[in-house]
Amino acid sequence: MKHMMKSMQRKQWSKKPNKEFIVGPCKWCNKELVSTDSFVAFADKERACNKCYRNSGHMLPFWDKDKQ
Repeated sequence: MKHMMKSMQRKQWSKKPNKEFIVGPCKWCNKELVSTDSFVAFADKERACNKCYRNSGHMLPFWDKDKQ
């Protein structure tokens, strides 16, 4: 039992590198979204880039800090 506990203490976990992957097309401009881009995901699994989302008018008014 002691041997097993020592081996668990010595184990070092390596961090996986961040990978970019394609999330899907934007709902409005059909631009390919990558996981590192800023985007919004909807309940029906569609996605939109933040620029299109802000311009679409679907954004809730209290989220828009510029127009308060």
